[in-house]
This record gives sequence, structure tokens and C-alpha cells, in this order.
Amino acid sequence: MLLTCWVLALIAVVAVSAAVFGFAALARGLFPEARSPEALGLGIFTSVLLVTGIAGAYNVLFQSALVFGGLAFLALSPEYWRGRLKDLRRHLPRGRDWLWLGFPAVYFVTRFFSCGLPQQHSDPLYYHLSAPQLWAELGRITITPEHPSFAQAALWETLYGIPQLWFGTRGASAHVITQLYGQWMHMFWGQGGTLLLAALLLARLAPPLERLPGLTVFVAWLCTTQPVFEWLGCLAKNDYVLCVFVLGAVLEALDERWWLAGFFIGLAYSTKVLAAWAALALVVFIPPRRWPRYVAGAALSAAPFLLRNLIATRNPLFPNLDDVLGPHWVSSWWMNHNATFGGGPRFDPRMFRWLSEQMFMKALPKLLLGAGAAAFAVEAWRRHSGKSRETKLAGLHRRRWLVFLGIQFVLAFTMLRPLADGRYGNYVAILMTVFASACVLREAARDRRVWRYGAPVLLALGALVNSPVDVLWKIPRDYWFEPAVHYVEQFHPCYDVQRWIQINVPPKDQVLFFAEKEQFYLDRDWETVSEMKKWDELLTPIKTADELFEVLRGRGYRYAHFSPQAGGYPGVIRPYWNTLVAREREAVYRSPTSLVFKIY
Repeated sequence: MLLTCWVLALIAVVAVSAAVFGFAALARGLFPEARSPEALGLGIFTSVLLVTGIAGAYNVLFQSALVFGGLAFLALSPEYWRGRLKDLRRHLPRGRDWLWLGFPAVYFVTRFFSCGLPQQHSDPLYYHLSAPQLWAELGRITITPEHPSFAQAALWETLYGIPQLWFGTRGASAHVITQLYGQWMHMFWGQGGTLLLAALLLARLAPPLERLPGLTVFVAWLCTTQPVFEWLGCLAKNDYVLCVFVLGAVLEALDERWWLAGFFIGLAYSTKVLAAWAALALVVFIPPRRWPRYVAGAALSAAPFLLRNLIATRNPLFPNLDDVLGPHWVSSWWMNHNATFGGGPRFDPRMFRWLSEQMFMKALPKLLLGAGAAAFAVEAWRRHSGKSRETKLAGLHRRRWLVFLGIQFVLAFTMLRPLADGRYGNYVAILMTVFASACVLREAARDRRVWRYGAPVLLALGALVNSPVDVLWKIPRDYWFEPAVHYVEQFHPCYDVQRWIQINVPPKDQVLFFAEKEQFYLDRDWETVSEMKKWDELLTPIKTADELFEVLRGRGYRYAHFSPQAGGYPGVIRPYWNTLVAREREAVYRSPTSLVFKIY
């Protein structure tokens, strides 16, 4: 039953999360001045997992020992959790300030239930979960020529392999447990962590908020649930964890802890290379003489990620620069495909439309940014008219923030392409809306009437954040007591063909998959054909379906899987894709999403 999977997945979530808190206790002892020891503990723990995995110890014995080691750190550090509980009590809302937590509470309860279904988005099923599955089966963390895109699974994904070591890497129920665990971990440590760090940053930028923790959390929640990327929170991905580390770096830089700022940026880069924008922009806050400390911290925390790539491919930046530094595994078709989403700096006027329809889609972020721009203009007028008591240092700080945000905005604007998802600008959008919101709240703090009449308007913005309350009864009613794969059977388009292959095709018979985007539930080895230079070179000279089958037969393959839903995939087979579809009656399995041909 799905309910059984819930229980096992939650046991794993609690065990691993407790271990992270144990490493947070260690981090608090090593760096008592750190603004967020939990975020730092998360980075240290995942780095240890990565280093030991590279060393060939990604197995149930050693990784379980690391988890229990984290639990031991927590048990032996009562002063840590007592201190954190004391901090929590000290910062709890009082009186009517509790009302601000109503919308966020409803949102996260519904988000918890949404994470209780194995969502069908392709990225987790393609590499976020599949790469740790491969690592668990190999017993080490590495990159293989059969799966170049697995290089995108890095620091955070080391946690996704732990339940696969405990519950197995094969079998539908094991896959469901792992996916639910991954979704809850991303929600708790990713989205939840981003919210708390955004609240700390907001209070840092708008000191009046220190007396109103409920309002601070509410506004931070508005800034971190923007429609273009908030849906990522219920997926087993890494986007919100990237935001956690970037916001941690910003907080440490503002407190002039340059080494820790660099350490967090290195963790962010090891999670997702998009952190490079923040890494470059953050030097605005750092005196040049302190840059070596910043760079040293970043180099130390990014070293395991770069070392993994260097050992496996001799290219620390892989899959970037594969055609220059090697190992020449990535197909030209895949590189060209990726270039349509991003690349070198280039101005494209269509990106202005992208900003409106993607990065700042819907009303909520536009309202926050518009109000923030107006408030900042009023602040600037007060300063220049002599009506502000702010020091010159405060004015300089504001200007640095504008430069800091501007650098990241320009990089996102010029390095992404109009076809890219707006979610790739997630932490840039969060930082911009946090700064805008801080401007509004600083200005509102000058006049009690603004607080009195503006609070209901601000509170109403919570209704713009999606909170699907109906999941609270639909999931228990429709899925809890059904088989674990009931939801998967209904909504994962490739699951039927994967199940058919596992039942009807002997393990000794090789199958080549030409549509490999959702293979996590497939219990057999597979290759990402569209990404591999080997297959690019083999398939490019082929002009007909008959030639294709002849080449595959000569290579020992007995079955070939195509996806009418995905179309001609990879691109080299598109010229004769229609001839493949025309032969669907010859397929031994066919559905709206799949065609499987037996190669005699």
C-alpha cells in the first residue's frame, strides 16, 4: 500500500534529517558565529557523503555509519538543541503576530501531502533519482559515458541514494519509497530552509521586522513561493537547496564572515552550477583584500564536486567544455539542444517577454517588485532631500545591493535563452523580491497608519499562493490504501511500457531506449542515447528505419523503444521518424506513449 511507503519514507526522512542536525551541532561547535548552522551542517554532511562515495564507500554499511554518526553528534550535543529550542522560543510570534502564519501553515500542510505522491516530472526520474540509483548499484559515486547528464546530480543528490541503499534499487515499491523520501527532503530542507534563510535576510535588511517574526516569515514566504518555481518544492530536485546555500552565502557576507560566505557559495555551485552568478556578484560586498578568504572557502567546499568530475572524466567542469577538455562523451545534438536554453552572454530582446511570462509570471512577484521600486524611490528622495537620518554607510549599503542584484540579473538575462524555464532564475528572483519587500517594510515602519491599514492588504497577498487544500482528503481517499504504484500507473506515461518490458523481455535481451527521460522505474540497465557521442556518430549516417534496425541488430540489440509522444528523439532520427511511426503495426508493444519493436 502507498501508506506503507509513507511510513518507510518518513522513517528515512527523520533518520537522515536527524543526522543533518547532528552535523549542524558539529558546525555550531566549529563555527559558533554562523548565521545558519543547519544549512552549514547540511553542506558538511552531504560533502562527507560525496567524498566517501568518490572513495568507493557508497554502500549500505558505510553510509549508514555516517547517518548514525550524525545521530551520535546530535545525542552528544544537548547544548546545541537546547540552545536552538531557546532561540526558537525567543523568536516565536506574540499576540496578533501569530495571524501572519496562517497562510504559510496551510500551504506547507498541503505541500506535505502533495509530496506524498510520486510526481511524474521527468527530471527526477531522469537523473536526480536515477544517478544515485546507479551510484548505489556501483558502490561508488562517479560519472559514466552511458549517462553524461548524471553529472548534473551532485552534492544534494548524495542524500537520495541513502534509502536506495536501505530499501533496494529495484522494484516498484522501493522506487516509490525513494521518490517520496526525495520529495519530502526537498520540501523540508530545500523549500523550508529557503523560507527561513529568506526570513533572516529580510530581518537583516529591514530591522523593524526583528520585533515581528510572524510578519517576517509571511513576507519571506511570499518571496520564496513565486509561481514560476514554487511547484519545484514537491519534486525530488535540487533547486531550492541551491537557494539555501546562496542565501546562506549572502547572510555570511553581510556579517563579514568572508570564509563562510565562500564556503556556502562553493556548496551552492556543487549543487547547481547556476550559483556562478551569485559567486561573481557577491564580491560587491567583500573588500578586495578579503577576496582570498572568500575564494579559499569556495575552493574548499567545491573541491569534492570538482574532484568527482576530474577523476571520472579528467574534466572538472564536465559536462561543460566536453568538446574542449574531454572526455568527448557528449553528442553534438545534445550540446546544440542545451545551447537553445543557455550559453555564453548574448542579448536577445525576446528576453524582456521571458521576464514577464517566465521569471516573474503572474501577479505576486510583480506586485512585490513594483511596490519595492516605489518604496526605494521614496527612500532615495528622503536621503537626497535631507529628510532621512540614515548614515552614509547605509546609503552605500543600498547601492551595493543594487549592484549585487544587477550583476545577477544581467547574467541571468544574457546567459539564458527565451526557451529556458524561468525557474533557472529562482534565487535571483528571491533576492530581488526580498530586497523590494524590505524597502516596502522599512518605509511602512515610519508611519503607524501604514501598518494599520496596509496589513490587511499585505495579508491578502497570501491568497495568491497556490495551496491545494483538496489534497488533504483526496490523497487518503484515493491512494493511501491502494497499491504503492496506483498513482504511478495512472500518471507516469512510461510506466506501462517499462512494466511490460520487465515482464516480457528476458534480462539477457538488450533493449535500446530512444526516449529515456523517465527511466527511474525501469529495472534494467539503460543508456542515455541522445546524449552519447558514440550513438551520435553511429546514428548520423543512417537514413532509413531499415538501416537503423540493421545497425542495432549488428550491435546485439533485440528490442528498440521509441516514443510517439516525444517525437523523433534524438534529433538525428527525425528525418525518417514518419517511417518508424508508419510501422507501428509491427510493434510488439504499442501505446500512445510508446512503440517497442523486436529486431529479428
